[in-house]
Parts: sequence; C-alpha cells; structure tokens
Amino acid sequence: MTDTPEPVDIQVGANIRGLRLLRKMGQMEVAKHLGITFQQLQKYEKGANRGSASKLHKMATVFGVRVEALFEGTEGTEQNAVAVLAPIDREALTLARDFEAIANPSVRHSIRGLVKSISRQQVADAA
Repeated sequence: MTDTPEPVDIQVGANIRGLRLLRKMGQMEVAKHLGITFQQLQKYEKGANRGSASKLHKMATVFGVRVEALFEGTEGTEQNAVAVLAPIDREALTLARDFEAIANPSVRHSIRGLVKSISRQQVADAA
C-alpha cells in the first residue's frame, strides 16, 4: 500500500478547498460543521485522507452543492466538465467574489462581455 494520494482524492480535496474558499469559510468553521478538527479538514483538502460517504454528503450540504460537485474533474465525470475550482490565484478569486456582489444583471452581462472580448483579443494577438 502506498502513502501517495490517488488522483481522485487530490481532485476531491481541491474541490473541497475551492468550495470552502468560494463560500468565504475558514477551515475551523467548516471543520466545526463537520464535527472534525481543522487538521483533519486539511488532510481532506490535500487528498491525504479520504472522506466517508456520510462525511462527503455533509460537506456538500455545508457548501450547498450536490455531492457530485465534489467529484467534478475526476475520471468518469463529463469530459468537458470544469473542476469546481481549477487552480486559481487569489486575484481571480477576489474578482469572482466581487462579481458575485453585483446585483444588476445587465451590468454583470456587460462585464462578462468585456472580459470575453479582452481574452479573445489576447488569444488573437498571441497567434
């Protein structure tokens, strides 16, 4: 038996961490909801330890997502599925939080259009 985490455990852990950060929750807060220590949550997030079915169900409930969301990006999920939170830097996370705070749908739509336009231009410039 190996001590190296399986890729699925690493992805599930990354999804757990991503959901925790998107919900602006600290490790202590989530651990308290789950009835575990924050060190145990750290091990789940790193993929070092696997969560039981009941623990994964409880995590999904805490984050307000379906259990399947914890497995996004793992083998066997939809080919084009994007992980709940792909590796992302703090600046992008802050941008996502700020964007979520915008209530006006037309403003949100305009911002998405602007970002899409800029990203397409960068791709065109790189070609």
